[in-house]
Amino acid sequence: MASMLATLRDGLETAINAAKPTYVVTNFTLEAAWVPRETLEGLATDFPNGKVYIIGMAADDEPNQSRTNLCKKTFPVSIGIQKVINENPESVAGKTAIDLYVELEEQIRETCRKHDPDNFSWLRTESLKDEDGTPFSFMGLREANIFEAYFTAYFQRVLQ
Repeated sequence: MASMLATLRDGLETAINAAKPTYVVTNFTLEAAWVPRETLEGLATDFPNGKVYIIGMAADDEPNQSRTNLCKKTFPVSIGIQKVINENPESVAGKTAIDLYVELEEQIRETCRKHDPDNFSWLRTESLKDEDGTPFSFMGLREANIFEAYFTAYFQRVLQ
């Protein structure tokens, strides 16, 4: 029997694969992983259309807040999108390429929000942020022409 987190992660992979034909970018590589790792060179040569990671993360129990003694457990699943932008990010072509991946990120977020697996319910989605609270997207554009967007979708499950 698979863990609850692996079941949730794999379910999201299936949901994203099913929705993939409707996305603005359809030829990216999707990978469910525990430890996502790709070199800059590998990303540019092996995944020219970008890569989307689905990463299961440690789940936390929440304190009992009901009279029925049911506990909830929160399961975070992170999604990472990486794409080398071959054009100058400040050019019209570069902005157009970036716009596509921004829209792809929005579409994948929506797929996660609408995902309705058995015994889980979507709770919230949070972007990865730096220490100042600024979303971490686009940091790689400044240094290596890499579009990056990361967010975590949180799901809850009631424990019996």
